[in-house]
Amino acid sequence: MYFNYLTKRDSASIIVYSQDKNILSSTTFEILNVIYETKNEDEIINNPDIVELSMKDLDKLSIGIEEIKNVLPKFFLKPLKSKYKVLVISDSEKLTPDAQAGLLKTIEEPQKGSFIILKTTNINSLLSTIKSRCDIVNLNGKRNDSKTFKDILNCKLDERLKIVKDLLAIKDPRERRENVDSLFNQMFIELRENPTNISNKNKYLILENIFKYQEYFKSEVNLRLTLENLMISLFNILKY
Repeated sequence: MYFNYLTKRDSASIIVYSQDKNILSSTTFEILNVIYETKNEDEIINNPDIVELSMKDLDKLSIGIEEIKNVLPKFFLKPLKSKYKVLVISDSEKLTPDAQAGLLKTIEEPQKGSFIILKTTNINSLLSTIKSRCDIVNLNGKRNDSKTFKDILNCKLDERLKIVKDLLAIKDPRERRENVDSLFNQMFIELRENPTNISNKNKYLILENIFKYQEYFKSEVNLRLTLENLMISLFNILKY
């Protein structure tokens, strides 16, 4: 449900971040369920079109450029069973800078029908050029204690715009961006916790808008317009 937006794409790169490896695994499985339209675990595990790279397969302390050079040709092969190929890199925090640079072109210029999933327990280890080109599923985000996402959904439009005004009033640019990033993370986490009185259709539309405006945020377009348009879009979704 939460990754149904992927059905509208023929390629995507996704960072899944949590310090809990069980959550990383279950969320990755959830993404694969959507891509391959199955909840059968055996079908996912035995799917020849899923290429995996992880530290458990290596007798090393990091994932280097050679490992990337070795895995990409397998990823570039045409799918055997479905129309999609997926590259799953576990322990992505172990990717060396050279390995990330070697992966960057594939993320920037993805082949049609290809998806990349980077699982990590430390998102700060990934280069900013990688993060800016990926959807980020942050399951480890800190929460905003003043307003929960459920509060935001239930308040009036002028109150939502006041939240934006308060965020923009933070003088330190780094602190301001951290708080906005925290808001996006909080939205995603709370939406997964199934807030009441929201239909599945509206949950999907809300999530689609969260990812859309998170992309604008990462692209450093006008922050005020990004947040105000997000709040207005949420208002328009829920008023029907």
